[in-house]
Amino acid sequence: MQIFHGITEGHPCGGCTNLVQPLETAFKEYLREFIDQYIEKHESQRPSLVTDGWTLSDKRIMTTHVVGDAWDQFCKDKKDMVCKASGMLE
Repeated sequence: MQIFHGITEGHPCGGCTNLVQPLETAFKEYLREFIDQYIEKHESQRPSLVTDGWTLSDKRIMTTHVVGDAWDQFCKDKKDMVCKASGMLE
């Protein structure tokens, strides 16, 4: 494992794909849903996002909010799946 700027790099152990892949697939669905909701909300509040497009800064801010919110809800809804996958990876 390597630590870089306070971030620990981790890789799943061999043979854990069957645990990690369902977690990843399920989380992507949550992420898409939260992104769609965020875009819809902010484009209705700022019509210029529709006409002028999203700036890199807008996208960066969206990512910061959406990933955290989606992960929080995912962990609440799919607690057993998260615990099973993370328990096997430690």
